[in-house]
Amino acid sequence: MFTFGSDPEFFLSQKGRFKSAIPVLPNKENPIRKDGCVFYYDNVLAEAQVKPASSKAEAIENIGNCIRLLSETVKPYKLILQSAHDFPDSELKDKDARIAGCMPEWSVYTLEQILPPKEIITTTGFRTAGGHIHLGKNPVLESGLQILNVVRMLDLFLGIPSVLMDRDKTANARREIYGYAGTHRTPEHGLEYRPLSNYWLASPDLVELVYDICGFTLNFVENRLHERYWYIDESMLDEDDPSLAHQCFGYDKDMIQKCINTCDKKLARMFMMIVENHMPKHIIKRIEQFQNKDFDIYKNWNL
Repeated sequence: MFTFGSDPEFFLSQKGRFKSAIPVLPNKENPIRKDGCVFYYDNVLAEAQVKPASSKAEAIENIGNCIRLLSETVKPYKLILQSAHDFPDSELKDKDARIAGCMPEWSVYTLEQILPPKEIITTTGFRTAGGHIHLGKNPVLESGLQILNVVRMLDLFLGIPSVLMDRDKTANARREIYGYAGTHRTPEHGLEYRPLSNYWLASPDLVELVYDICGFTLNFVENRLHERYWYIDESMLDEDDPSLAHQCFGYDKDMIQKCINTCDKKLARMFMMIVENHMPKHIIKRIEQFQNKDFDIYKNWNL
């Protein structure tokens, strides 16, 4: 049992040109609320808060409903699923277009904060879009140490396949400032897993796959199977560098970070050999199918 939600970001376009969402949507303090969905602009992107779901069918329904309502709300602009784009100055005239609004996130590998890239936001037009995953109401998310294990395993079981399935050519550019391996937050409801871009919002099939992988990962950690790869020496947690208490074996933790952070598909295929040893065949089959498939958000969600 777990809850599943997201707060995806979308680029907007009109007649083939990327446009700021600031004139189109209200700010986060005064958002549009429709049928359990929340819409507002975040910098120059359109952001949605999807109502948390308690089942796979509900997750697909909630995300689909949210995307349909947002697409209607922003017309005549179109929703674009893309990792990164460089906006011209003409789209950055509003003061809110220069604000890096994100709160700090944490690295599961260094146990250190990662601050928002304020200089890039304030001095350039480079913007990125995430498809962060929110998980809650599961026993393993009630422990801070277990949350770290969930994030590590999500990197292996979801982050690695996503390197192969995310066919967006700007994915690597996004990872230069956002979406690093192991990045997460711990809101009241449990976990926000932050490495993924918005690519997986393009289709009900992708949403279903991501949901299934999250459920598999939570069960993997709940059954303590992550201990095949990670060990926490609690006697070392009070040392000056608490990350030293977290020992990884069975795979190279530096290499998995490099793989995700640089979108290295060759390395991802190597890590898939580990993934395939654990994950059900029906999930592996879909990962393989989606590596060579393009998804059209308007066609797949009947927008």
